[in-house]
Amino acid sequence: MDNHSPRMAILISPDPLSRSLLFQALQNVPREAVLVIADQSMSTRKILKLLAKKRIRFTWLVKKFLSLAPQGQVIKSDLKISLDRTVKNNQELAAILKDYPNLQVLLGFRASLIVQGFITEALPSLNIHCARLPDYAGLEAISKALNEGAYEQVATLHEMVSKIDSGKVLDEEPYILEPTKPYWKNELTAYRAGVPLIQRLIHRVLNPVLI
Repeated sequence: MDNHSPRMAILISPDPLSRSLLFQALQNVPREAVLVIADQSMSTRKILKLLAKKRIRFTWLVKKFLSLAPQGQVIKSDLKISLDRTVKNNQELAAILKDYPNLQVLLGFRASLIVQGFITEALPSLNIHCARLPDYAGLEAISKALNEGAYEQVATLHEMVSKIDSGKVLDEEPYILEPTKPYWKNELTAYRAGVPLIQRLIHRVLNPVLI
């Protein structure tokens, strides 16, 4: 087996926050051991569909938009992981994964692409959802938890299955929401809780090639 080929593929949003968090998670990990794929599937059309299907609310979308600037100010813009490949759909993702036969797992982190069964059946596929499951599944998880007073939360590592955020939970990382703080800070706290989950998974999957 080629020790320089990636063992793990990570599908992330290409935004600076996701890339900065992943940069933190991959410290002391040989860069060639991880394939970082940017998910570019999100579009205005997709957002409008989510609104029409009532998967998200307009008020939540506004909160998300307003969170971008302050979250961007607290991350170090020069510490971002480099991107290896980009995808816009499942067909492109499947084609890329076939190019790397030594991959052992696909991990989704802050990605919007819903990975289909023909991929998850071919390669073990996991996802990080930064709220407790199954109670706080979906895109508005942090907002819902704050509204319901569920401040003791956990970020979860779970298996990808056909229904979003409903696969078996494999690992958790606790954190606390603080209702006196603005929404963007609580959301950032939740995202940061995903970093230890990534690190623990890397140690399990990549241990033979870790420095």
